[in-house]
Amino acid sequence: MKRTLAAIPLALGLSLGCSDSSGPDNDVVAGTWAYSTTNVQGSGASCSSTGTILTLVQTGVTFSGTYAGGTLSCTTPLGPVTQQIPTGVVANGTISGSSVSFNFDTSDWSNTGSISNTTMTGTLVVRVTFGGTSAVLTGSFTATKQ
Repeated sequence: MKRTLAAIPLALGLSLGCSDSSGPDNDVVAGTWAYSTTNVQGSGASCSSTGTILTLVQTGVTFSGTYAGGTLSCTTPLGPVTQQIPTGVVANGTISGSSVSFNFDTSDWSNTGSISNTTMTGTLVVRVTFGGTSAVLTGSFTATKQ
């Protein structure tokens, strides 16, 4: 009889601990991702980026990490601009079901989209300055888990 009663709390603990309606069951965002952008446009500028690596750590429904490397290439009213993407912080990351959002450093580079298996896709909004003129650019991002 003691064995049966002792097994009940264990069985309850296992069945109750397997699911959490507030977030994903596993760390779907945690890991290394290859990030790129396309069709980033606004104020006469058109940009894209390749080669950026995201390294992410997830805790429940939030995540953070770093981004590093890659090249941002733009055609602007002032001419072409190519810039190396520096190292920075992935901040304010959240995941809710298949929805994902995160910033690069501040809300000046905001990503909002969805995650499916090993791919994140969505829209980015970037606030930049070209030759002293501020602009807001919007486009698409893709990140593939490595």
